[in-house]
Amino acid sequence: MSAINGLTEQMLIPYRVGKYWGYSDENGEIVIPAIYHQVSWFYDETAWVYMWPRLIKIDKIGQVIDQVDFPIGISAETNNPNRVVASLIGS
Repeated sequence: MSAINGLTEQMLIPYRVGKYWGYSDENGEIVIPAIYHQVSWFYDETAWVYMWPRLIKIDKIGQVIDQVDFPIGISAETNNPNRVVASLIGS
């Protein structure tokens, strides 16, 4: 955890089990189980995850904030972990 202006911010780290992804804390404790096909890093307390056929925005306890229901492919840019790129499959 890091402290900014007296506030504690929990850093979640993507982890993989087989072909699925989830999030753990800095100590390796599972916070969100590995149920997603792809994940991004958290930014402003939310992250975009992909669970076919949905792109889902979640909070740090895994609750759904928003979702897009159509088949897309996503990836996190390797040079910018806070950016998710989405494209229609076949486009």
